[in-house]
Amino acid sequence: MRKVLLLILFISFKSFGQTLEADRLALVAFYQATGGNSWYDNSGWVVPGNPGDNPCGWYGVSCEGGRVTSLIMEQNDAYGPIPAAVGSLTALKHLDLSGAGDEIPQFQGDLPAELG
Repeated sequence: MRKVLLLILFISFKSFGQTLEADRLALVAFYQATGGNSWYDNSGWVVPGNPGDNPCGWYGVSCEGGRVTSLIMEQNDAYGPIPAAVGSLTALKHLDLSGAGDEIPQFQGDLPAELG
């Protein structure tokens, strides 16, 4: 019984880490597609970073339960296309890209279908 419990815990932690890693990779894609090096504030963003880096402390990113739930980039001079990878942030509840540097956001193209 003890071995089964340990196995269940191991699998749970492994999938938790893989899920957060998928969120991190989606955020890296967002950073690279929207001029992250030029944002007004990109503090904490480690791009490209390493597997296992935790994005939950990055500027504009909030997490609950080890998942990215909020990405707030208002007035941060992000621009360009919104990458489809953002759609893989399946726990995302709040996305704010308003006033991305000007009165009118500088995003281009259609919203990715992955955003639902």
